[in-house]
Amino acid sequence: MKKSAKFLAWLFACGCLLLTGASFAGPGSPDPALIKGPDSCGKECHKDESAVWVETKHAASFRTLEQEKKVGEILTNLGLKGSMRRAEPCQGCHYTMQMVNGYP
Repeated sequence: MKKSAKFLAWLFACGCLLLTGASFAGPGSPDPALIKGPDSCGKECHKDESAVWVETKHAASFRTLEQEKKVGEILTNLGLKGSMRRAEPCQGCHYTMQMVNGYP
């Protein structure tokens, strides 16, 4: 086999691997305009799930998280100002963004 044919075969194999990997990529962040928020989720489609979740420590932490001193220290250390809810690096993991009055 010639060097150019080997190179083309190698290039083809690499391309196939890249395409295969791309097909397994997870979904991106949901569009905030499509998120209805926890009130409608619990009333419309996910009543049972919402009733259980509201009683968990995780749900309780959403009511008190921003008041914890540690959160302020983390924001300061990261060079972020303002609220954890408004800090973009925090939003992806700690919140599901929803459009309210045209703003996420």
